Amino acid sequence: SAKGKAVTMVADTPSWGGDVFTCDDDPELLADAAPFALKLYESLLESSPKNQKLLVATCAAFTQYGVAFLEQKAIVLGDEKHFDEARHLRGRALKMDLRGKGYCMRAMNLRFKGIEPKLIRDPEAALKAAKPQKKDVELLYWTAASWGSAISLALDKPEIAIDLPAVRALAETALALDESWNKGALHEMMITLDGQSEMMGGDPAKARKHFAR
Repeated sequence: SAKGKAVTMVADTPSWGGDVFTCDDDPELLADAAPFALKLYESLLESSPKNQKLLVATCAAFTQYGVAFLEQKAIVLGDEKHFDEARHLRGRALKMDLRGKGYCMRAMNLRFKGIEPKLIRDPEAALKAAKPQKKDVELLYWTAASWGSAISLALDKPEIAIDLPAVRALAETALALDESWNKGALHEMMITLDGQSEMMGGDPAKARKHFAR
C-alpha cells in the first residue's frame, strides 16, 4: 500500500530526514516544518507500531527537535530577562526528550525482549546479557541521547535523574561496538558524560581523551 511504502521510506532515512534537515540554511523554515514531520512519523507508526527502524527515527526526530529548537531557544533567551518563557521551553524540551525515549525504548524492548526493567535495575548486566551487535549502535545511541537529554533537563526530578547510569552503559556499549559511528558522535556523547562532576560519575581525564579521539 502507499502508506506501507511511506513507512519503509521514512524508516530507511538516516537519522532525521538526512541532509534535508541538517544542511538547510534557513532554521526558521526547519522550525516551522518540524512539528508536521514529528506528527507524520507518529501517524506512520500507527500503521506499523513494531517497525524498529521507524521507532528509532521517531525517537531521533523528537530528541533533535527538543534540543535544537526548544532547549536552544531557551538558552538564547536566558533566564535573566525571560525566565518564564525559558522555563516553559525547557519543560517542552523535556517532554520531547521523554517522548523520544519512549519510542526508542519500544524499539529496545522489541530488539531485546523485556530489557527495559532490567536496564533500569542493572544496566551493565542487562546489556551484557542482551549481546547487542554493531547493527544496534544507532538504537543504543538514540536511546542514550534521548534519555540523557531528558536527565540534563530534569536534575530536580530524582525519578528521572536517577537513571544516568543506564545512559552511560548504553553509550559505552555502543562505543565498544563501533567507536567511529556517525563521525565520532559517541565520543561527543562521552565528553558530555565524563565532563560532569565526579559526584555524577564524570572524569575530566577521560573526557579529554574522548575529545582528542
